[in-house]
Amino acid sequence: MHETLFRLAHDKLIPLIIIPFHDHHGTADLSLTSAIRQFNINVQKYSQCTVGILVDRGSPCRVSLTHFSHNVAVFFIGGPDDRESLAYAERMLGNLDVQMTVLRIILRNKLKAGNQEERIEAKVDESLVEDFWLRNRGNNRLSWLDIDVEDSVQVMRSIKNMEGDYDLVMVGRRHAEISLRDEEMAEFVEHAELGVIGDMLASSDFCGGTVNVLVMQESRELGCGAFHRDWAKVLKKESSFIAIH
Repeated sequence: MHETLFRLAHDKLIPLIIIPFHDHHGTADLSLTSAIRQFNINVQKYSQCTVGILVDRGSPCRVSLTHFSHNVAVFFIGGPDDRESLAYAERMLGNLDVQMTVLRIILRNKLKAGNQEERIEAKVDESLVEDFWLRNRGNNRLSWLDIDVEDSVQVMRSIKNMEGDYDLVMVGRRHAEISLRDEEMAEFVEHAELGVIGDMLASSDFCGGTVNVLVMQESRELGCGAFHRDWAKVLKKESSFIAIH
C-alpha cells in the first residue's frame, strides 16, 4: 500500500504525507493497529517526501459560530526534522486564527562539542531560526521562548514542564547527536516511529495524553526540506500534502 501512496505523491509533486498514528485510544482490533503501525514504519523508511505522523486526540480547538482559534506549540531542539517542523509551522502562521508558541531548547555546549558535520548542522539551525525571526518580527500571534539546558535529562524535564493549553504540538522525529543523543534514552521509548521527544509528547506524561501531536521527518530525497522556501516555489498545485485517514 505504501508504494501506491508514493506513486501518487510523486505524480502530484506532493512534499508532505501526513499519516495517522496507529495507537488510537479505544481501538480494540490489535491486528488493525499492528497493520497501521507497519504501514507507518514503511512510509517513514522509504518515502522520498517529508512524512508527518499525527497523533489525533480529537479537536479541542476553540470553535464558535463566528470564530475559530488554534493554539500551536513547536519544540525546536535542532536537526533536519526540527527545521522541517519549524518551517511547516511558519506556514500555519499564515492563518490569522492561529496562535503559536515556539519553545527552543538550547544545549549550552552545542557549538563546542561534536565533529565538523555536527557543528555545521548547528549553524544551519541558527540560520533557519534567524530567517524565521526576520520574517515574523512583530507578529503578536507568535511567542518565542529559549530554554537553556545542560544535557538530555534536562531536555526531557524542560519539555514536560512546558505543558500548556495547546491544540497541537509539533516536533521533529530525529535529532542531531550534538543536540540530543537518542540512544541515551532509547530504552524508555515505546514508539520509535515518534522519536524520543514525540513519544514523550504523545504519552500521558505530557498534558495527560490529551494533546494532538504532529511528528515530522524531513524528506530524504529533497535534502533541503520540503517546506523551505526554494522548494515551496515549485509547489503550485491545488494540494501540497496528502493526509491519510
